[in-house]
Amino acid sequence: MARKSTTGTTKEKSSSSKASQRSSSQKDLSEEVRKVAYGLYEKRGCTPGRDLDDWLEAEKQIKKRIKA
Repeated sequence: MARKSTTGTTKEKSSSSKASQRSSSQKDLSEEVRKVAYGLYEKRGCTPGRDLDDWLEAEKQIKKRIKA
């Protein structure tokens, strides 16, 4: 009778778990950027048309905070 190998399954679970953690971390980061960008928008008096500027500034602030 042939025996089924289980080593591939363990590696698949491990890489799947890492991918899931990365995905969750990216979602958390995106949510943080969204909140900071919205705060910048509010600070500017809720004037429309600068959403990309707010988003990029929020990313910049968060990256700076992470490095510190």
